Amino acid sequence: MPRSTDGFDPDSCTDVRLHDSIIDTGDDGISIKSGNVSVAEMAARAGRSIRGTKQTVQRPAKDIHIYRTKVLSRNFCLGSATYGGIFNLLVEDCEIGDDEGSASWGIKYKSTCTHFVFVCFVLRSCCSGHQGYAGALVNHTYRRIKVGKIGERAHTAPHGLTGYFMSIELRYHPLIPNRTCHVNLGTLEGDCPIFKDVAFEDISIGGAHKAGDISGFKGDLLQGLSFKNVSFVEKPAVDWNCGYTDLASFSAVDVNPPLTCSSGEAGTPTGACLAAMEATGCHGGKGCRKCLGCVVPSDGGCAGTKPAKAGCSDEMIESFCNR
Repeated sequence: MPRSTDGFDPDSCTDVRLHDSIIDTGDDGISIKSGNVSVAEMAARAGRSIRGTKQTVQRPAKDIHIYRTKVLSRNFCLGSATYGGIFNLLVEDCEIGDDEGSASWGIKYKSTCTHFVFVCFVLRSCCSGHQGYAGALVNHTYRRIKVGKIGERAHTAPHGLTGYFMSIELRYHPLIPNRTCHVNLGTLEGDCPIFKDVAFEDISIGGAHKAGDISGFKGDLLQGLSFKNVSFVEKPAVDWNCGYTDLASFSAVDVNPPLTCSSGEAGTPTGACLAAMEATGCHGGKGCRKCLGCVVPSDGGCAGTKPAKAGCSDEMIESFCNR
């Protein structure tokens, strides 16, 4: 079993090139960070001060090009330290995992937003853990990526959550409370990580237990998220789960299984399904998922059988649920 160590972790670096490499380790194969920040800086942002420490400047990671590289162990990763932001990333002509399931995850974003007091005194991880302050994640492209079968390998995951191709988590810790964010997309500043203009193109995945979890925050929607020609050879047992995404800038073309996102919490009704619910007096939300006899799955689409409410005809069920 490989040691639990990362393979390649450029931290707050500029003009990075990684190519023609093979990485096999016990933790993240590649983990791009911008963690150049002191405890004093974190405290200062929270209106506190710590004597005897030197405040440092938060430096971004930017202009990173990774190509012709294979990661056999788990994932291409961004974070968890993204304090200074990560800008201008291009990953192309690469491989993740193999047909035997050597990788337990494929692509993972693990940034977060929280408060200094919560991090230090509840999670007790302000100096060495995964929590910190917001940094923007802007202009990332992944293209021509071959992913093997994503295996369920518990020894490479701290909580046993393995077997998924993609995870985009801006709330990177189960104890951090979900909350409403306040961000400025113009200045790329705010109290939560800004996710903007991230594209996934020409990606083939051999198989996985779950396609992926994708979610921004209320008040901090994922902006400019796009998928094109992304498909699984073997259909995953669990489909996509996608929420808090800006639908005006979201696109998914030739994605299999189909990917549908919601501007609210993942799993809430959207599109034609929501319109049909509202037409029959049901106004969406978790409490109304069986209106029209539709059970709204994680991808926001409809899959239903019998009408659960008077006035729902078979034609409506067929039109709005069996899609």
